[in-house]
Amino acid sequence: MIITQLVINNFGIYRARHEFDLCPRSIDDQVFPVILFGGKNGSGKTTILEAIRLCLHGRLSLGGRTKKEEYEQYLVRRIHQHSTLPRISNAQVGLQFEHVHAGVKSIYKATRSWRLDGNNVIERIAITKDGMPFHDVMEEHWDDFLRDLIPPGIADLFFFDGEKIQALADENRDSETLRFAVRGLLNLDIIDRLQADLIHYLRQQKKGEKSLIQSQSEQIQQQYDQLHEKLSMFRQDRAQLQSKHDYLSSQLERFRTSLVSEGALFIKNRQEIENRLKIVDDEINRLRDYIRTSVSGLIPFAITPNWVQAVAQRLRHERDLETSSVRTSVRNEVINEMLALLRKHDVKRTINANDEVMKKLEAMVIQHFPMNDDRNSRDKIRHLLSENDRDTLFSWIHDIQHSAPTLLSQHTKQLLSLEEEERRLLQALKQIPEDQIGNPLIDGFNQAAQELGGIRIEISLLDEKIQLMENELAQCERQRMIILQKVTEIGDDDTRVDRALRVQLILAKYLEDITDKKLVQLELALAEKFNLLIRKEMLIKEVKIDRRDFTVTLFGPNRVELSKTSLSAGEKQMYATALLWALRLVSGRALPIVIDTPMGRLDSDHRRTLIDLFLPLAAHQVVILSTDTEINHDNFTQLQPAISHTYILDYNQQLGCTEVSHGYFAIQQ
Repeated sequence: MIITQLVINNFGIYRARHEFDLCPRSIDDQVFPVILFGGKNGSGKTTILEAIRLCLHGRLSLGGRTKKEEYEQYLVRRIHQHSTLPRISNAQVGLQFEHVHAGVKSIYKATRSWRLDGNNVIERIAITKDGMPFHDVMEEHWDDFLRDLIPPGIADLFFFDGEKIQALADENRDSETLRFAVRGLLNLDIIDRLQADLIHYLRQQKKGEKSLIQSQSEQIQQQYDQLHEKLSMFRQDRAQLQSKHDYLSSQLERFRTSLVSEGALFIKNRQEIENRLKIVDDEINRLRDYIRTSVSGLIPFAITPNWVQAVAQRLRHERDLETSSVRTSVRNEVINEMLALLRKHDVKRTINANDEVMKKLEAMVIQHFPMNDDRNSRDKIRHLLSENDRDTLFSWIHDIQHSAPTLLSQHTKQLLSLEEEERRLLQALKQIPEDQIGNPLIDGFNQAAQELGGIRIEISLLDEKIQLMENELAQCERQRMIILQKVTEIGDDDTRVDRALRVQLILAKYLEDITDKKLVQLELALAEKFNLLIRKEMLIKEVKIDRRDFTVTLFGPNRVELSKTSLSAGEKQMYATALLWALRLVSGRALPIVIDTPMGRLDSDHRRTLIDLFLPLAAHQVVILSTDTEINHDNFTQLQPAISHTYILDYNQQLGCTEVSHGYFAIQQ
């Protein structure tokens, strides 16, 4: 089967009629199986998957226990409406597909439309075959015909999203999810209905006084039916809870995305950001004042280190000149005092010397201690400074040459860092929305989180009830088979009753055998595909699935059990993808695959693996609904050799609807 076209008319956030060509192109026998839809959250990707399932399964697309009133309310809600436009009263989803029936390939076109007639919802199904009215099946059974193309029980193997992959990767849910998948794979609902019909037939055939064994058989059968019905209700309740859980999880993620994009996560930090901003501003002003003062002081001299060094040398030289001048003055004064002393008469009398001797003594003093006169020196002191002033200048020069540039550099770096922090803080404040915008998002997030927590508790309690009920049902089934065997051995006058009893045993045996056969195939396929996806050929040597509770056990080399808890998060996603791939192969049905947000929880390496080894090879037609962060430019380039064509979904906030164009985000076809 190949879906060649999808039609959506006034459905969900799609206004008017949109036709999507989904037929894979081929060139020279090379098929390009991938049709890629790109859209951000809330742009209508999931609506594409929803429209396909609704067209095929009608009310069953919402679950087996959906009432007619609930279904009609759903149809009314899904008619596109906008506050600025007149009320729309009709909608339509349609599929065109190639299907082989009785060995002949034909083109079918199926349309499911509905309209409002007062308070009533009028639904209509139309089917054509090769452009002509469809007469192979009576019109009242067209709904069954569409449903049987891809039975709801196996639809999850072909139409799935990231939540389905997560459910198979989750150790708390994988066995229950696998049980439902295998039941759908084997169409066990048919066997259950046949068993129920046989039981009803046997009850009608009972007449007269029943034997003790027949009475026991009827009692145990009633008990079995009650337990089975109760278990079915529990499982359906759990499926609905799981569906609600998945919806709330996705809603919570949408709220989280909106909170991040709107900046509402910063609301609670507003006061903290404002306080920090004040501290940063004060420190910036202090540093700027320091730098301003430095620039108006010594710092400009730091850009002329040679001149500063020359000044320092001159000051030291003048200090030496001044010291030398002082020494000369003192020396000259001493010499003059000596000469004056020699010229005194009392000295001449004291030493009893005549004038000639005194003159010789004076000449000797002048000869040996000549007086210097610095006034004739060419090197003059240019800066008449006190010692304190000169020391101050030396201190400034030292600062200019050493500490001042270092301190300026440190303070400048600190200022730049604080200015960057100020920029980030101001940006953070800008991202904080007004309370009327942010508070509803936070309230919605908290409410969804609270509801999700309650749902998880309900699921946990219901899982315990299901486990207890399964144990009771298994015990009752064993007792039922024992009594049926006894009834068969005793025989019955009514051959038809005897045959019916034998058919019940045969059906039970068939159910056991076909389940075991398919699980053996599934074990082999799962090991092969898992090893392929994680690129470790011998990581999993064997897979075993428990026939009673569908628990999956993995074995590595030397048959060492490999716990799924030891797998990384990415490997768990690969395991779930491999399991879906294996289930599809075991089903033996050549059906298209539609995947909604398949890689939201994968890292870049595992995404490349999925794009290389799964998406191009999973089926003859693969429709992918992706965000721009899942399949980005590099991933698109990697997947491009398998892509037939692409669509971009863009929600127009002003118009209140999604607009469709060809291409993929920044990449044009």
